[in-house]
Amino acid sequence: MLWALRCRECGGRTCEAVCPMYRVTRREFLGPRSRLSLIAEFLGDDDGAKGPDAAELLEAAFTYLHCGACTSQCSARIPIPDVVPSLRALLLRRPFR
Repeated sequence: MLWALRCRECGGRTCEAVCPMYRVTRREFLGPRSRLSLIAEFLGDDDGAKGPDAAELLEAAFTYLHCGACTSQCSARIPIPDVVPSLRALLLRRPFR
């Protein structure tokens, strides 16, 4: 998952500045960067992570709006609207704690 590494290295927060879900809720895990981080944790691509909180993971996966605002601001060019549906499909097939 090269996209997870590219997101972590970005350091910018321009994606969050335009994310309507983050702007309305101010809940960090509902911002684009945190969503990607939760996905990486779930897939086991986050070194040393204990795994994401199940409730946060489900909420992050199923509240994504697919508006594409984050993608237009992503300097790492991560197609976030393509990544989140993949997570949803995995959650429906793969059990987690």
